[in-house]
Amino acid sequence: MSDDGWMTPSVAAAQMGVSEKTVRRRAKRGTLEARQVTSRYGPMWEVRPPTTGSPDMLGGVQGGGPQFGELVRWLRDLQEENRNLAGQLGYLQAQVEQYKVLQAPAESRNVAAPHQSAQEGQQGASMAGVVSDDLERPQQAPRKAWWRFW
Repeated sequence: MSDDGWMTPSVAAAQMGVSEKTVRRRAKRGTLEARQVTSRYGPMWEVRPPTTGSPDMLGGVQGGGPQFGELVRWLRDLQEENRNLAGQLGYLQAQVEQYKVLQAPAESRNVAAPHQSAQEGQQGASMAGVVSDDLERPQQAPRKAWWRFW
């Protein structure tokens, strides 16, 4: 650091509590005073960080000024609203499920009825001698291992 307050971006970043990239970005944007000087290794940049200023200039929330308190309150309000909306969403999803159950067609509620009547018809046919019981079931193909694709 030179006598007049100029320092390298890395030293300024450490003092301000931000990254060196942030210091370079702020210098490019014009929010930090910067200059290019020559050194024995070639041109280099120096910045003059603010001694006092807004929390944004000093690295964000280090000062914890009035903006920080407002942000915390705003965040708490948003979290509470998020919890309330999640509860409302759960309630509405439960209502939709109940509505689906009530609106299901009668045939989907009585799925077993056609199957039972078909069995009764088959039993009646076998008693009448129409269907023989000596029919063989088709054999299933042997299952291949899941890792065999060919």
